[in-house]
Amino acid sequence: MLGWNGISMGTLGLGLLLIAGWANAQDAAADSPVNPMDRVVSLRLEGDVPLRQALGSIGESVGIRFSLDTRVLAGMLAEGEEPRCPAPNGRRKVSDHLERLLGPEGLVAVHLDGAWLVTAEDRAFHLQMRQKVDLDWKDCRLEKGLEELAESKKINLLVDPRKAALGRTPVTLRLRGANLEAALRLAAEMAGLTPVLVGNVVFFTTPDSARSLRGGELSGPGGGDLIPAGLFEREGFVGPAPALPPLKPVPETRPLPNPGPAAPPPGVPPMGAGPGPGGAPFLRDGED
Repeated sequence: MLGWNGISMGTLGLGLLLIAGWANAQDAAADSPVNPMDRVVSLRLEGDVPLRQALGSIGESVGIRFSLDTRVLAGMLAEGEEPRCPAPNGRRKVSDHLERLLGPEGLVAVHLDGAWLVTAEDRAFHLQMRQKVDLDWKDCRLEKGLEELAESKKINLLVDPRKAALGRTPVTLRLRGANLEAALRLAAEMAGLTPVLVGNVVFFTTPDSARSLRGGELSGPGGGDLIPAGLFEREGFVGPAPALPPLKPVPETRPLPNPGPAAPPPGVPPMGAGPGPGGAPFLRDGED
């Protein structure tokens, strides 16, 4: 019994240590951000490296893999040569590493259905809006449903804080395989709100405020509107550009024949004519 009790106590002590270690690990996991873009990592690369290598180093640090949108990057490739970029280094957030790496090239990393794609900044939003979603909301507050969508799809959704009461509107919405764009439009409509794109944020506000934003009241330093005419503009990457009609040759221009001096009116001698009969000069009507 003593031996059994000793083993039991030892096993109990070991069990307590394991439980304590598991609790510490759980606490550490709880403290770490869920979004890998918010993780702080240290990278030690130097010089210029191929884009894929730089992305691979950043992805390995947080256990994700980045894919390149070859359709967009085709214009950056010269005879199959992959673009090179300054190597990521230092200790900072993953999002900051990516911004320093991709920002100068007009590229971003976008989360699409569980994967990360590096693409053009103006194309990323349209790709996000094409994602398929399944919703089963029953009397779900709009702001709560949007919060869950924002977290799962890694997008920025914001209800106008001045219309917080409308944001608490219960919404019942059941969708299967719907585009995210359609889901957002329907959810907003049920709460009496209108979604409008402000930068990379979908802002849910009243129709009047949405029209004001779409009217270009917010403009960039160069005078260009930050707010497009509609929520989701038709993107320019749907397919190849239509072929332009062939140019028609400009018809050959030929000089017009010289008609010569105009004939004088009746009774008026032509210019340079001599005197009239009997040596008298020609007189025009009204002359003495």
